[in-house]
Amino acid sequence: MKSPAIRLVFSSVALTLFLSAPVFAQRPAPKPRKPPKDRGFIALNAGVQATSGTFSDNFTYQVNAEDATVQAQYHLKTSLLIDAAVGVHVWKKIVGIAFAATRTSGSARAAIVAQVPHPFFDNQDREVSGDGTGLERAETAIHVDGYYLKTSGKLRLMLMGGPTWFNVDQQLVTAVSLQETYPYDTAAFRDVTGKRVKASAVGGNIGMDVSWMFSRSAGAGVLARYATGQVRLNADDGHSVSTDAGGFQVGAGLRIKF
Repeated sequence: MKSPAIRLVFSSVALTLFLSAPVFAQRPAPKPRKPPKDRGFIALNAGVQATSGTFSDNFTYQVNAEDATVQAQYHLKTSLLIDAAVGVHVWKKIVGIAFAATRTSGSARAAIVAQVPHPFFDNQDREVSGDGTGLERAETAIHVDGYYLKTSGKLRLMLMGGPTWFNVDQQLVTAVSLQETYPYDTAAFRDVTGKRVKASAVGGNIGMDVSWMFSRSAGAGVLARYATGQVRLNADDGHSVSTDAGGFQVGAGLRIKF
């Protein structure tokens, strides 16, 4: 016959298991997942800018105690583009304001026609023509845009527009160098002398951004923007030239929600 002590131990264990069974049966309820934050976005892009094409310059400079006259027709090339933007929603996560900075860099070609004075005889200009190449050009643009954002699942479409501040850094032709030999009655084009000139102006932009969010906060997108403005470049010798800034911009890159 079992002793009272053994019966007391078995009774205690049985009572403990009986009382704790409901506790083990209950699983803690999972914590509700917080919805992803969506206060705004960051966008980083790389791409190209197709410029408006051409601009012209006519100027004179002193050669052999007379005025040489130069006509330069600049042809701009497609530029590489880097773009970064940050936007904040201001109404119902569909309307907001964004700030973007764009940097482009490329080069231009200048078709030159020049009348250059003779070193010995007055009023006996020699005509030369040729192309000045590798004339560097860079643009910085700051865009301040209002935007409208439409989402459908992971797809996001944003329309935007607003003013743009441009700064253009362009290498302008300031003189022409020649190939010539005695008696210097004829000459041939050799190269151009260039000088970097900077100018700023305010213009505007409109654009569209389409992105696909592959996680709760990160995705990839494509940017298409048209930005336009006009700046006047002033060379030290007193002549100036107007050129369009901006152009059609296309880029792709990372999108982050915060």
